[in-house]
Amino acid sequence: MTIALSLMAGSAGAAVENLVAKEFTKVMPDGVAIAMWGFARASDTSCPSTSIVEGPSAPGPFIIVPHFDDVLEINLCNELDEPVSVVIPGQAMPKNGVAGTLLSPVYHTAGKFAGRVRSFTQEAAASGGTQSYTWDAYKHGTYMYESGSHPQVQIQMGLYGGMKKDFGAWRLAYDGNAHQLGGFFYDHEAILFYSEIDRALHDAVGAGTYDPEGDPALVMTSIADYHADYGLINGQAFPAVAPIVIGTSGDTLLRFYSASPDDRTPVMQGLYAKHIAQDGKLYPYFSEQYSLRLPAGSTRDVMLTVDCMQAGTPGRHVLYDARMKLTNAGSASAGGMRINLQLCDPPADADLDGLPDDQDNCTNTSNSDQRDTDGDGYGNVCDADFNNDGTVNFSDLGIMRDRFYDSDPDADLDGSGIVNYGDLGIMRSQFFQTPGPSALGD
Repeated sequence: MTIALSLMAGSAGAAVENLVAKEFTKVMPDGVAIAMWGFARASDTSCPSTSIVEGPSAPGPFIIVPHFDDVLEINLCNELDEPVSVVIPGQAMPKNGVAGTLLSPVYHTAGKFAGRVRSFTQEAAASGGTQSYTWDAYKHGTYMYESGSHPQVQIQMGLYGGMKKDFGAWRLAYDGNAHQLGGFFYDHEAILFYSEIDRALHDAVGAGTYDPEGDPALVMTSIADYHADYGLINGQAFPAVAPIVIGTSGDTLLRFYSASPDDRTPVMQGLYAKHIAQDGKLYPYFSEQYSLRLPAGSTRDVMLTVDCMQAGTPGRHVLYDARMKLTNAGSASAGGMRINLQLCDPPADADLDGLPDDQDNCTNTSNSDQRDTDGDGYGNVCDADFNNDGTVNFSDLGIMRDRFYDSDPDADLDGSGIVNYGDLGIMRSQFFQTPGPSALGD
């Protein structure tokens, strides 16, 4: 089962993506393997695809439409065993390929749902079908792409992704309106994509026991009993989700996306941000808040101004869901929809011992105790130069030999309380080298 995406050179003024829809498996932080569907990215339109350059994921590959391209074309290859389509809420309905006719909804033609809409637009048939979609006059903003077929299941299975169009080279979002004629310049950008997993639904689809027309006593027939076991940000549940790192002062555009079936309320504890757009449209007026309402299937753009000189700004801030989707499958430990914002570059600490390099007496060797028994500015763990001649050599080896199995503090490099083979190993790693480096040595 498969769909593929790939940005590549198209005709003048057109961005072209090749999408392939595929099955894959995601392992959650508690070790549970979940059956998923997702979009992959490919370099050509072969179907079944032989040119995947970015594997299936949920959310799918991020699509960037260059600001000078007015047309977006997506070529869809469907390797799943049911029809799939692509729609972009907030943009016009797509046409059938370049210069094609407007595509129409697809209806069930048989069974208990005959006459009802199955898809918002034309589909790529199951197991190798293809379909080309074109959006003319593609608008600036933050949008989601997703399957328009059987969306209550296919979106939950993972057929969705994020996209944007702005003046990327100039870091300028939107093309302005009466209240913000120049749009919004930004120094940094971060993506926050919210989604959920109902394990029962994924297990049923993966096992082939989801059937809307089946016997409810034997199979799952709807998502009426939907319950999210996992809340995800950027495709991962905490603590697996990578933090958002904003290293310097400036304006950061936070692009929020939601493929969750429920509304979510992200809260930036202790921080305020300007709300500028919803579903790709600038607000007529802007407000500053520490939280936002993120309805199901929507996008939001907020501008976070970071001042690294302001007290309380540098360091870690937690962004979490105020609707409390904060556990994984009911576990008592922290999880779910939370992510850390690391603001402002912390002081350089090459050896990760908690001491800034400009205060560390062994900048490349971890020694949080800063033990320096001879007081020469070099910590013991990086100072086997016992005679202080500037080089660790055979003279120092002779000194260590004389003190072996003794408690001499200067020769006790590892702080174990006795000079032994552990200290000899440290000396060996420093042989014919200078002590340190140290920010405090001569």
